[in-house]
Amino acid sequence: VSRSKKLVLVIDGLDEADELLEPPFRGKLPDGVHIIAAVRAGDTDRTERYLQKWLNDDAAELAVDEMDEHVLSLWLQQYQAHCEAEQAGARALRLFHSNRASLQLLGERTRGCPRFIADLLSLLARLPDLAQTWEANLQRVPPDYVAFVHQQ
Repeated sequence: VSRSKKLVLVIDGLDEADELLEPPFRGKLPDGVHIIAAVRAGDTDRTERYLQKWLNDDAAELAVDEMDEHVLSLWLQQYQAHCEAEQAGARALRLFHSNRASLQLLGERTRGCPRFIADLLSLLARLPDLAQTWEANLQRVPPDYVAFVHQQ
């Protein structure tokens, strides 16, 4: 990598691997090379175990908090514009954005995880009777993204 260019390697889902993954580089990275290793927040001991070998003297740990109700509402507005442009899931988004109870339950079930929210909304958007069944459908969603994916 030249001095004027940067290389960023993103490794997401370390916590979903069957075994602990080792960093692909030993020691100090070359100038301009950066690695972002990501795990889902939650169980602190589990998170630390997956990141332990990735953290060194040059590493910075950044914890991203779950979205609160206000931030979730703003995120849904932006995501709704995207969905309307793509013509996918806008009906489900309008329901959740306009109904405080549904917004709260959506935040509780997904713990504010954007990928979880997007996948869940995509699933709910396919339901013909969403306006009548959103609460029952959300109550059946496991509050863990991996369990949700396996349920599908």
